[in-house]
Amino acid sequence: MSENITYCQHGVYAIAVWVLTQTAIAFQKGILYTESKSLKIRYCSYTGPLAPIRKMRILTFILIILISSCGQPDNSGGNKEAEPVISTNLEKHVDSSYSEENEEIESSFPDWLIENYPTELEFEYGYTLKQEIKDYRIVNDSISFCIYQQMDGVCSRRILDTYTKQIKTDSLEIAENCDHDLSLPTYSWKEFEVKSSNIILTTEFIESVHDSLIDENGMMKKGYDFMEAETTVDTIKQVFQVNNQGLIKEIKK
Repeated sequence: MSENITYCQHGVYAIAVWVLTQTAIAFQKGILYTESKSLKIRYCSYTGPLAPIRKMRILTFILIILISSCGQPDNSGGNKEAEPVISTNLEKHVDSSYSEENEEIESSFPDWLIENYPTELEFEYGYTLKQEIKDYRIVNDSISFCIYQQMDGVCSRRILDTYTKQIKTDSLEIAENCDHDLSLPTYSWKEFEVKSSNIILTTEFIESVHDSLIDENGMMKKGYDFMEAETTVDTIKQVFQVNNQGLIKEIKK
């Protein structure tokens, strides 16, 4: 708004100079008319010595209107000033919505399921097991299953639990990854993939060194390192289905 007023003031100043100039010219012509009256010279553009005064009144009235209009608030400018405030509020709203959406994702699991998996289990001798729900899917109106993770500091496992009307029905370990004892000649781990609403594929990997590097006790021979030895990897794939009774059954090829 202040910028618009500045432009308006500049325009008024220019018009004021023009008005004063025109008034001065009008006065001069009026004086010439008076002086020329004795010479009987008639100027068609003016009616007499009072013409400059009449013209000055009209121009002054126009100038007053222009000056007063500069002081009026510009509605369009006012709306432009309000835009940054609206934009800021919109950004805050988007940030808030995004935060709430994340919370909804984190709490998308039903309450009854969350109650079945406390985040930490404590056992004797200071043994602690941490748990976290990773996935929950509905097979049909009565059957559902969840995949949760268990971590004990040595191994990380993924377990599939099925439910029939919120009652636990079956369970299967579908993934495992443990620390490796390098004195052992083999190392295995398991991964999984959810293929559909009730089909799960598991793949077990078995990495082993050549038999020549294994001693009579089934351990790595002295002087050999599993990490540096040449190994081979075998895989075992299995497909499981959650049936209409909530049981986990392997699908044989």
